[in-house]
Amino acid sequence: MSDFIFSLVTFVLIYLFYVFFVILRKNKLEKFKQNTYVSFLVTKYKLDLDKINFKILAHAIALTNSFIISATLFVISFIDNWLYKVAIAFVILVPLQFMMYAILGKLFKKKGSK
Repeated sequence: MSDFIFSLVTFVLIYLFYVFFVILRKNKLEKFKQNTYVSFLVTKYKLDLDKINFKILAHAIALTNSFIISATLFVISFIDNWLYKVAIAFVILVPLQFMMYAILGKLFKKKGSK
């Protein structure tokens, strides 16, 4: 149970970090448009940033990144060996990123086409 609470606290802290240090600051939000996550979504799913509310996209990316990190921490918290933790974290992190960004890209592609 404490591992789940730790992951939940991690999720909230990372999301709040994104909100306070990126989304609420206008100049940082403009720089965020050239971010790797945004570039990936724009090129792979042909998103038009003019049709999408960018603040909503930034919140969605922040929530996605927070979930990816906290879910990875939750899974590796059950492993004792440090070397196994690093290896399994990598094995979990990469597919989880592709899966979550595919969902996010399809969601915004559908939302942007309406």
